Amino acid sequence: MNKKSDIKFWFFLLLACAVGYLLGRIDTSKNWNDTGIIVGLVLIFSFILSYLMKKFAWLWAIIIGGFIFCFDVITSGNYGAAGAILFAFLGAYSGVFFRKYIFI
Repeated sequence: MNKKSDIKFWFFLLLACAVGYLLGRIDTSKNWNDTGIIVGLVLIFSFILSYLMKKFAWLWAIIIGGFIFCFDVITSGNYGAAGAILFAFLGAYSGVFFRKYIFI
């Protein structure tokens, strides 16, 4: 990788961590009870990051979905939140598909 793509990678890595952290905090907040919005945001953000840097789609999905899963397990013991990782992978590889086959 060259210097420009290194900077792009680190920027997207920090962005994915920030998004995952914020979504995890929102999902586990006391008065929040709307899973559909979190799932939609997971799909959107993992799609965008993977569309912009498709080589690391798997990483964006693990980071975004993983933060939500970890927050839910730590705060409430909810292992069902592993679905967030699945939706993150769905969004991420949809972004790769769109970049490769639709928006050439």
